[in-house]
Amino acid sequence: MDAMRHRLYVCPGYVLAANGICQLFQGCAGPNGYMRLSYRHPVSGQVTSTTAHRAAVMVARGCLGLPPHLDASHLCHNKACILPTHISLEPREVNCQRRGCITAGQCLVTPPFLTVCCT
Repeated sequence: MDAMRHRLYVCPGYVLAANGICQLFQGCAGPNGYMRLSYRHPVSGQVTSTTAHRAAVMVARGCLGLPPHLDASHLCHNKACILPTHISLEPREVNCQRRGCITAGQCLVTPPFLTVCCT
């Protein structure tokens, strides 16, 4: 977990967004624009990758086993943001509803930061 924390917040790390709040990951973006992070699983030793914002939630909760059926959704709508308080774990259909928030200029979906068990 310390290696993942180091990758997110130290090297390559993040910069503050123009809004002074969002922490923008400085790594590589995937084809869909979401930032990606590769890491070696501490138990299996396999190198795998995930989105940087999902990794930020893993680090904040201290676990690698987030439920795969939940999306890590940006409440700030910034694909590079890795600030855990800007990320909610929620079902895909709720995450998709957030697209309307951008158009409306305000959040139309209650932002639950779900408490889920790590596996």
